[in-house]
Amino acid sequence: MTAKENMKIHCKPTLFIMLALLSAGAVAAQQSTVSPSIIALPTVGSAWPQYGFSLSHSSFNYLEHSLTRANVSGLTWQWAGEVGTDAASAPVVGQGLVFVAADGMIFAF
Repeated sequence: MTAKENMKIHCKPTLFIMLALLSAGAVAAQQSTVSPSIIALPTVGSAWPQYGFSLSHSSFNYLEHSLTRANVSGLTWQWAGEVGTDAASAPVVGQGLVFVAADGMIFAF
């Protein structure tokens, strides 16, 4: 028996086992159920839970009622910060801070 023939004999069972395991995992994944609380949208107040506010990234907060045409001109800057020129992602807000990844670093404001 040549080395090539020996390899074919050993590869077939291994390939079969790998395909069987992958198929079993795919079937198990399809049969698993997700509870509605996991897939339900979070309750959103005036906070923006993600970039662009919603899953559609519309940047429109339909729950915002405190800003009007009459008072929007009174808005002022509260703070500003500089980050690098190569922003890697959208800002993330948590624990009262804004985190921005840019130029291989993470900035916190």
